[in-house]
Amino acid sequence: MYSFCQVLVFFLLYSFLVGLGIFFYLWRRREKEDTLVFARDKVVEFIDDAVIALDRQLRIVDVNPAAQNLLSSSGKSMVGVLVQEFLPASYDFGQLLADAENRQVEMDLTLAGGRQAIFDLRISKLRKPSREWVGILIVARDVSERVDMVDDRERMILDLEEAKTELTRWANFDFLTEIYSRRYFIEVAGKELVRSLRYRRPLSLIMMDVDHFKVVNDTFGHEAGDRVLFAVARAIKTDLRQIDIPARFGGEEFIVLLPESNREQARLTAEKIRSTIAELKFEDLNPGFRLTISLGVAGKSADDVSSLSDLLRLADTALYAAKKAGRNCVRS
Repeated sequence: MYSFCQVLVFFLLYSFLVGLGIFFYLWRRREKEDTLVFARDKVVEFIDDAVIALDRQLRIVDVNPAAQNLLSSSGKSMVGVLVQEFLPASYDFGQLLADAENRQVEMDLTLAGGRQAIFDLRISKLRKPSREWVGILIVARDVSERVDMVDDRERMILDLEEAKTELTRWANFDFLTEIYSRRYFIEVAGKELVRSLRYRRPLSLIMMDVDHFKVVNDTFGHEAGDRVLFAVARAIKTDLRQIDIPARFGGEEFIVLLPESNREQARLTAEKIRSTIAELKFEDLNPGFRLTISLGVAGKSADDVSSLSDLLRLADTALYAAKKAGRNCVRS
């Protein structure tokens, strides 16, 4: 049996060792917490993001060096100053957090030195461990370069779309006369013929050639000849419907596809075009100069057309007949 003194000594020794262990544990924990606090302070101090702490009245209670350098040109301390002196007054940061713990907004700021910049602001409520709201924390990151890159990318996309549209336009249109090109006409006319054959709908074509155009170029020059071709294309369009498809087929040759038009309707349209062009005046070239055009008309029927080549061949034959008949006339 142990004596009372031995038990007392053992108990005191045990209590000392336990107390020492607890002390060591608390000391290590405090040391760890101090290290973490120190590390966090250093991180806040050295990061490029501006960190601003506000009280509930929106007075600045602390800033890191990045915020000081960005927002204070004089280097004077910002602590104790209302944040609206440095950030737009239109932003009520308290109101932004009225129904949320955190918010993210983008803001244009004028920095120290007058430089304009775009900032991404992350705004959070500061709370004590008891959950009492004591202030606001703002972390601001300069995203001007990123926004500029996005803007540049969007501008590049728009430029590419515009270039694509312009390329498509020049691929589909004849740059001189501003009506459809031969390539586009062949593509569209082929589709219209397929539709016409499938649904047994009328379809006609007018092929036309400016009479003696070589004389125009030889007499007045190629620049004047280009103006004449443009005037002819414009005159052709005035006598067409919206669904008709005019094109420059090559040189001084033009062509028009007329969906939903039979041969007689197309002949009447061709006669209108012939008359309109015969009335054109070119006072700047020669007051007495007159232009004429020969036209050939072909219409699809059940047995003579099975392809676009057939329709073009028939129109070309009719055009040749118009030239043989003395020009300035319509044949079908």
